[in-house]
Amino acid sequence: MTGSGLTRGLAGSDAAKSSSCTAGLAPRGTAGAAAAPAEVGSPWTDQAGLRAVVEAVSEAIAVIDEHGVIRLVNRAWREFSIANGTEPWQPAQRTGIGTNYLQVCAQAAAFGSEGAQAVMQGIDAVLNSRSPTFSHSYVCDTADQRRWFSLRVTPLNSGRRGAVMTHIDVTDVKLAEEAARAMQGRLEALTAAAPGVIYEFQRTVVGNWCFLYVSEGIKELFELTPEAALADHASLSECIVAEDRASHRAAVEHSARELTPWTHEHRIRTRSGKLKWV
Repeated sequence: MTGSGLTRGLAGSDAAKSSSCTAGLAPRGTAGAAAAPAEVGSPWTDQAGLRAVVEAVSEAIAVIDEHGVIRLVNRAWREFSIANGTEPWQPAQRTGIGTNYLQVCAQAAAFGSEGAQAVMQGIDAVLNSRSPTFSHSYVCDTADQRRWFSLRVTPLNSGRRGAVMTHIDVTDVKLAEEAARAMQGRLEALTAAAPGVIYEFQRTVVGNWCFLYVSEGIKELFELTPEAALADHASLSECIVAEDRASHRAAVEHSARELTPWTHEHRIRTRSGKLKWV
């Protein structure tokens, strides 16, 4: 579910003006019943050791009980809530201890928030042991920055039912992936304009061969797809006329051994039977 999806789902309401991607799910201003905080002396209020560990973790963490009620949050969770609140230095609504997270998800789903239903079902599946874990990625933008977060829900496994929800900022990873895709697109555009085939070929220290990259030009020259060559180098090698294969391999081995540029002229026969010199 995306932050923008929340805003669209609540458009025109007061909640839309303060829609939150805190925790990737909950609209800040959504109304609804919240479970009461844990009673004094309950197992959820006497967890000093657990609290110290959770506070030290850099990822935003909330611990929920078997009903989906938030019983413990760490510093990172509180800071993220404040960063996404509507009032300066005030946390976003319905993100603190005592809030029923499943109810928040249900309300977000009712407003049409993208992914809220799936998240609610995923958390419920973990709480009721139908699934060992649940993960969900979502966008949470600020006014001047696109951000991505990953939600992971895991059971407590500590003798009581409940789960730990961890929200990790994966913006750097996503930006790197986008940059890699953009670079790949530029590479494809350049190689598509070049005659013949451009490829990156690797011979390992144990003598195995493989392609790391093959341009679209292979389709016209060899009548093969880049995918076929990447999956199995033999699909291209088998196109070499049998009488030329020994000299082809010897030239590759010499280049690998001497670390010199590789050049070789040989004949190929395409899938349709055409004979070509390359």
